[in-house]
This record gives sequence, structure tokens and C-alpha cells, in this order.
Amino acid sequence: MMHVDKSFPSDQHVRYFCHTCSALHRTLPLRSLDKCPVLDELFQNDILDPQDARLTQHLTREDFDYWMRQLPHDKSPGDDELTHKKWQEAPAEMKDALYQVVNQVIQNGQMPTSWEEALATLIPKRVGEEKFFESIRPICLMNTAAKIETSVWAKRLSKSLEQQSVFEGSQEGFRPDRSTQRQISRFISALQDVERNQSTICVTFLYFENYFKTIFLPALFLLVRKFGMNEKDVQAIESYYEHLHVRVIHAGVEKSAKIPLHRGLRQGCPLSPVLGRVVVNAMLRWLDFKRGGLSQGDVVTTTLCFANDSTLMTTNVQDMNVLLASINSHCQWAGVKINLSKTEVTGYDYKRQCPLDLSSLQLGNGKPKIVMPWDPVKYLKVRLTSTGDLTSEHDYVRKKTLDTIKQLTKHMYHPQQFHWVVQVAIILIFRYSATIVNWDSKKIDKLENCGCMPSRKHGKSMTACQT
Repeated sequence: MMHVDKSFPSDQHVRYFCHTCSALHRTLPLRSLDKCPVLDELFQNDILDPQDARLTQHLTREDFDYWMRQLPHDKSPGDDELTHKKWQEAPAEMKDALYQVVNQVIQNGQMPTSWEEALATLIPKRVGEEKFFESIRPICLMNTAAKIETSVWAKRLSKSLEQQSVFEGSQEGFRPDRSTQRQISRFISALQDVERNQSTICVTFLYFENYFKTIFLPALFLLVRKFGMNEKDVQAIESYYEHLHVRVIHAGVEKSAKIPLHRGLRQGCPLSPVLGRVVVNAMLRWLDFKRGGLSQGDVVTTTLCFANDSTLMTTNVQDMNVLLASINSHCQWAGVKINLSKTEVTGYDYKRQCPLDLSSLQLGNGKPKIVMPWDPVKYLKVRLTSTGDLTSEHDYVRKKTLDTIKQLTKHMYHPQQFHWVVQVAIILIFRYSATIVNWDSKKIDKLENCGCMPSRKHGKSMTACQT
């Protein structure tokens, strides 16, 4: 069912849809795009070539076959109900027809109507919170043909951004030869350098609220133009988002009416992570321009970022307030929201050996949560303090391992199988910190002994049953 608010001009209202009750709807006026707060001079260097139309270039048959082979088999299909495996095993004539259509769409930038729709399946973030709206993550199930096209766009755009050094060095997310471990190591190295110099440090861990789902699309399109994207390529992306709509699928059967997408990026679309990083990249350039970060030789580190997971570092509270004000301006302009209750700030003076006074820090109309320097925070899945203490991560891994092993003892695995099961389960617990935390031989032996204990008990119980 479609609902339209007539109180706004025809070009200034948003339509909302409901498949359960015609009285349930909410209208939000479309806002105009304000002036970009990031200085124009920051887009003069390290940008794309405006004359080079990369996204809408001809797609060779070899590249098409390559992308077909890259499609994973375990992904759910869109409304066409054609899985990746079905297309990969399709007759040559079908593949030829699909190639012709995909190539035409890529070059013309006009997507067929049937490709514009996606099914949104609602995935709970945590077990037991399926009924809470805030704990639901919508994942878009796109038609396979549309996913092939956007995969080509995403790969081409990402490659161009890397070749032209558009992405800032502080961004580690979804980039070749980069990882969370590298970023964690950089953070710990910065903390250790501050300790050696007996200086002060102020750190803010930003928590964005549903980052990809809130980006203001006109702001995105302006930024890709500022970063030098070819106008034909920009218009192709604009056309792609102009007609996008989703239908929410419930219980695998019921489907809602069509819901147009007026803001945010599609969760599950290959193009979304790349476009999202473009918005983050503009923010990173502005923050680096403000300076005030930690100096390590000739390198000044103001931000550390993994996708949209951003951390700010300064040597004093005043510089941190400058960065937070810039963050707030950028987020308001780009439509991105920050969760203040989950955004944490901490600081420590090594010379005086005391916490910094962070009461004056301000982010928009609120204040971030203050964490004492000896209390751990979770940074990229690893628990550590602002003084570089990783004891909490070690304790977490040991406790989680013991809890996991206790659960595994309830299963009737054969003793010969149990060692492999424990190894698989434990690897998932500390894969992020295995190369970061100092695991000496004694600590490793304790973990191994924990894994052997239930195996021995299980072996004894099986022997008793056999006798």
C-alpha cells in the first residue's frame, strides 16, 4: 500500500509503504543539500581522472566469465530465484544472452526494471532480539544479473581509487594487503611511542549508527564528483540509485509492497562498501588537514580507520574538540549519525601518571562516554586499554574458550574428532588478536590442556558405556 503526504510539494515529499495497515505510515520531507563542509582545496590532489570513464567501459567476454566464476555458491537468490550456481551451470546460449545484456547495461548505465528490485530479509544481530527493531539488520538479496553488474562497477572503481591514491593511508578497510591486525598494531605502536616520550594522549572511538543505511545520496554523488569521477560514470550510479526499491520478505514467503530507496546504500550490494569509503575518505582528509595528531618521527597520525570504524588520536583535549566539531559538521551534512552512548573517549598523562580531564569534550549536542585509561575498550574486536594493556583480551580468550569447551562436552563427538572440533571453535575466538597478544608457551599449554580435559572425560564416558 502506498501513502503520500500531500502537505508537501510533489517534489518535496517521501512515499512510505505498508503491507499490514494503511494507517501506519510516516512522512519525512526531503532536505536540500547544503554546502560541503570539507574544503575544496582538499580535492585538488590525489583524485580520479575526470576524462577516464572506467565504470562504463566495455566489458570483455573474458572478464564476464571471470566474474561468473567468482560468484559464491552459498548466497541466496533475489526475486528471480536464480542462484549463482544456476547461472554458472547454465547453457552457453543463456550465458551469451546474459553477457550481452550486462555489457549493454554497464556501458549505457540504464538498468532493466526487473533488476532494480531487491528482497530485504531481516537478520537479527543477536539471538533473542528478533522482535526488537533496533536489533534487525536488513540484507538485500539482489538478482544475480544485477549483482554481476555492480560487482564489475565495484572492482573497477576500487581499482581506480587505489591506482590514483585517492584513499588516505589511515584507511585499512576492504583494501588489498591490509587488515585489522595491521591497524591494531599501528594503534599499539602509537600508544607505546607516547609512553616512551612520557607525553599525553587523548583517544576517541567513534561509533556510527547504521553508517551505510543513513548516507544522504546527494552528498555521496557530490563527493564522487569532487574526487574526480567521470561524469558519465557518476550519472550511471545516480541512475542506478534513482529507481532502486526493495520489498521486505517475512518468514520466507510474505512480501511487502515496493519501498523506494531515498537514502543509504544497499546492504549486500558489492558497490556499497566502495561508495561508503568515499564518504569516509572525505572526512579523513578533513581531519588530517586539521592536524593535532600524534607525531611519530615525520609521521603525524590523527585518525585510524577500518571501513567506517574510526578512531581519533590527539595529544590534548583542545585538539580533540576541534576534530569532534569537524566530525559533527561532516556527519550532519552527509546524513550520518553517531551513537553517543557507544562513542567512547579516554586519555592519559604518562608524565603525571593520571587520567586526562575529558569533561569539556563535546560532540554535537552531547558528550561521548568517558572511559578510564585502565578500563578496557573493544577496538576492532580486541580488548585493550589506552595504556596498551592487553590483559583483558587474554582473559576474554581464556574465558570464552572454557565456555565453548563446556558447551562442546554436551555433544557426542568421538575422541578422535574432538580435537579437531575444539581447534575450529577456538580459532574463531581469538583470530583477531592471536598475532597481537603476547601468548607465551605456558599460556598456550593451558589452553591446550583445557581442550584436552573434556576429550578425556568424554573418552571415559564412552568406555564406560561400552563396558
